Amino acid sequence: MSHFQVREYDRLAEDGNGNIISAGREPAVATQTITTSGTSQASSTFNARTRFLFIESDGIVNWDVGTSPTAVVGGAGKMPANSARFVGIMPNASLKIAVINDT
Repeated sequence: MSHFQVREYDRLAEDGNGNIISAGREPAVATQTITTSGTSQASSTFNARTRFLFIESDGIVNWDVGTSPTAVVGGAGKMPANSARFVGIMPNASLKIAVINDT
């Protein structure tokens, strides 16, 4: 069992000079935590304003994004344990993220 956290952002942050940086602008639009297992688990539908996701996991997982996603072991979205990624998505598309434990 692992924990997979999703933070949803509608804007990127800016540095002190007004330059856009690769980080979500706080506060996040929403945060979701999924307890992972050997079965694909999907998040709730993302907020319509969400354009960027910061995802992190304390275990080895695979993930997939879609309107009705199913994560599979050995899939293309493999993440090592204790890692994080920043991902862009289409806003207002009724998307979710699904995650499953992997080895």
